[in-house]
Amino acid sequence: MLARLWERKGDRFAALWRGLGASPGAISDALDALIALGLVMRNPGYGHPLRPEYVLAAGADETGRMAHALDARISDGPIAQVLRDKWSVPILAALTVGEQRYGALRRLLTGITDRALSASLRALEAEGLVVRTIAPTYPPSAGYGSTAIGREIGAAAAGLEAAGSRISRPG
Repeated sequence: MLARLWERKGDRFAALWRGLGASPGAISDALDALIALGLVMRNPGYGHPLRPEYVLAAGADETGRMAHALDARISDGPIAQVLRDKWSVPILAALTVGEQRYGALRRLLTGITDRALSASLRALEAEGLVVRTIAPTYPPSAGYGSTAIGREIGAAAAGLEAAGSRISRPG
């Protein structure tokens, strides 16, 4: 969404919905989160309140450019669909600190369900973004780490989140 807003210098809600292929609720939730981070705002000089346009907030241009570069890197590849899943990118960002066990990931990702975490980890593993290792302990324990491309995507996502934090809380 940030990449699209940066590239188009703003977009209407309906165009975001159609262009990104997500549900209206998901678009609304994402916009609310980006507004809370200080990355996006409603265009104050644009038209009708029932057809709002959203633009990058002041100071978010570099973050939008970073998002656009990341989107260009992954949008045409086979991993694009799995990365559109709600939890895929946050999982990759959580794995930037190193290999994590399932329970540690669950604690790091506030609001994720066991089912969503399991499904996302399986999908990320199938696309070669995450590697699952089984420790030869009793009982066996599994750890999850990201591959090189997974670390690149996770680091970019963590950088975007950090940039958003700096913009919303200047210091």
